[in-house]
Amino acid sequence: MTTLINSSDSFETFKYPKCVGRLICCDFDETYMPHSEYDKKHNGIVELEQFIDENNDKLSGVIGWISGSNIFSIIKKSKHYISKYPHFIAASLGTELYWIIDNKLCISEEWCNKIVDSGFDKNNIVKIISELAIRGIVLNKQKDDFHGIFMESYYYYSNKDEHISVIENISSKYNVKAEISYCNPAAGDPQECYDIMFIPNCCGKKEVLMFIANNLNVPLRDTWAFGDSLNDYEMLVYAGNSFALANADPALKSRMNNSVLKYKYCYGIMEALKKIQL
Repeated sequence: MTTLINSSDSFETFKYPKCVGRLICCDFDETYMPHSEYDKKHNGIVELEQFIDENNDKLSGVIGWISGSNIFSIIKKSKHYISKYPHFIAASLGTELYWIIDNKLCISEEWCNKIVDSGFDKNNIVKIISELAIRGIVLNKQKDDFHGIFMESYYYYSNKDEHISVIENISSKYNVKAEISYCNPAAGDPQECYDIMFIPNCCGKKEVLMFIANNLNVPLRDTWAFGDSLNDYEMLVYAGNSFALANADPALKSRMNNSVLKYKYCYGIMEALKKIQL
């Protein structure tokens, strides 16, 4: 692992468990951290951090964020909001994995090598965009917060659902995965719009959760996942214990059946974690 370039910041984390028994993965935007200033003040972050500190041995959990935002956006948003960082951050829709070691952000070279070995070429995304434009499917590039080393993000302002399969098929032709979900305005996205993220085929929120669990020898039954939007759904379906927060997108709630929490944001995460105290 190498330290993140151009980062002189210090990242204080939760105490690493003596014996790793669980993997706890949280989406970041609108799950761990609210978008609105009001919700930031009423989300339960102080209570959650205190709960994790006081129950570190009982939880025996390695904790991390798995986010669609890039690493620089996550760091910027988390400043003046949290007091403790998690043990890892999987940024840019799980295409970049960073461990926090000795209070420094370190990129996982093993995860990067896995992506390189998959044959992913970011230049192919330009070809996908061009081929889609020829077919009359015009995508709009998102702001810098949603682009990473191995990811590019676009909006598609349309209600033509049949175009979604066209985008997926053309992306597949170029060895690229198109992660497509309907935008969530609560997280600052535009209304009536698709969120399209182009990433390596071997990546995604589910895939990075699988990779970390295998790395830590944590069985599937002891993986925990929290989310608020449809781009969390595959991760939630895969994890052994999954929860949609009370503030989650109604489309996600409808799929999660009895796994919808009573509380929002960090209060919801704490609500679920209390169930695993020994």
